[in-house]
Amino acid sequence: MSFRKTLSLITLFVMSMVILMLSSSYAWYSFNNASTTFDTLTSKEDIRVLYKSSRFISTVTAVPISDKDIDKLSEKNNFSIDVDNDKVDEALSVSVNLVGIEIDNALKNGNFKYQLLYNGNIVGEGDFNNFSSNRLTLVDGVILNNLGVNNFELRLYLLDDGSNQNNLMNKTFKAIINVNVVSRVNVTLDNQDIDFLVKEIIVDGKESNQIPNTGRYNMEATCDNGSIVRWDSLTKTIKMSGGSFINDRCSLVFKTSDLYDRLYSVVKTGDYVKYTGNNGCVGSSCEGNNINYVDNTNMGYCANFNNKYITNGYRVMYVEDGSVYLVSAGSLECVDGNNLNNLALKYCNSDYVYNNTCDVNSVRSINEYDFNKIVKNDLSYCNGIKSNRYCGYNNDLIDNGGYYWYMSNGSLFGWNPVNRTIDSDNNGYKGLRPVIRLSSNVMAVSGNGTYNDPYVIDVK
Repeated sequence: MSFRKTLSLITLFVMSMVILMLSSSYAWYSFNNASTTFDTLTSKEDIRVLYKSSRFISTVTAVPISDKDIDKLSEKNNFSIDVDNDKVDEALSVSVNLVGIEIDNALKNGNFKYQLLYNGNIVGEGDFNNFSSNRLTLVDGVILNNLGVNNFELRLYLLDDGSNQNNLMNKTFKAIINVNVVSRVNVTLDNQDIDFLVKEIIVDGKESNQIPNTGRYNMEATCDNGSIVRWDSLTKTIKMSGGSFINDRCSLVFKTSDLYDRLYSVVKTGDYVKYTGNNGCVGSSCEGNNINYVDNTNMGYCANFNNKYITNGYRVMYVEDGSVYLVSAGSLECVDGNNLNNLALKYCNSDYVYNNTCDVNSVRSINEYDFNKIVKNDLSYCNGIKSNRYCGYNNDLIDNGGYYWYMSNGSLFGWNPVNRTIDSDNNGYKGLRPVIRLSSNVMAVSGNGTYNDPYVIDVK
């Protein structure tokens, strides 16, 4: 089939009924004489999302409820999706996400839960335990009913666990509902009437109805008439070069690659990375475990056990000049504020750090520059400004639940988890947060950057 629309999109037919009906299944795509890019996103114009109230969520938690009362008492956000009439012969799949999340630290708890229903059936559910991002995927693939109803309902609620849960009530949660159309494979074309046929997709020896959109793969394409097809494993896109032939038929064979991406090319701020220091640090703190860490329900503290850190390990703070800057998610030691840079050097590992040298250029304590990179605001300006998101509030790279030090031009500041602000009180003990500047040749070997599956690194 062909479509005469500038920048129109044509998706792969993968519906199971078609597969059952055809003895030999083929998938059509269009391309132009120059270059065609396959990706995993269609245009937002393919659908129309209708929100019953608003896509913006701003709520304060109420009393906990039991499982049997979820349908009746949970907070609900309803929306529906209409499919463009021109897309009724295509299989459109949607992902539903929450973005711009602002969540009170108390709600990063296994009893603050969500459900997403599609036409009355649960397609996504979970909780916010140890939540450490500003984005959450509720469901990553629901195939729409092109000619019928597509009704969604998002439920948010506190689950009653039988204990005193007063600390979870009257807490703020904000987010924005984001809906994207995801096709299995599609192509952007420039008003061309040219078709070619993908005969099969093989991934690690097995037939598939979609190109791989995670992991690292090499691809070989065999086309009947010699068309040239290339694969970009980082962006997960396919391109056909000029000189490819009309109505050519191609087989795409993907194999897991043993080559790795440079870490700086795949990470984003807030990702977790598995790293171990070895320059004098002691015990599990070398691996990023917080001071007084017990387990994932008790992640440690400094100065006051009532102010526990909400996350653990090493995280990506930012990427600059080809280097990934890691920071401990919480605090690795509880110290008095003297010689912070020297203390941080214990967490160096010369195999991975910048210039393979353990000095202040590769490992140091978190400071004012880092604060500015994260929140785009000055440390001194934010001193004493409470619960302000432009000064770190609800950004868990900064607002991490516990006390810790900042260095600023020879002066000391600290994070106050009670007021959730920077303050100039330089007395007593606070946490040490080492910053690790990694070498640009550090590779991402495995993992996806989440808390439970951090990037594993190596040097090649």
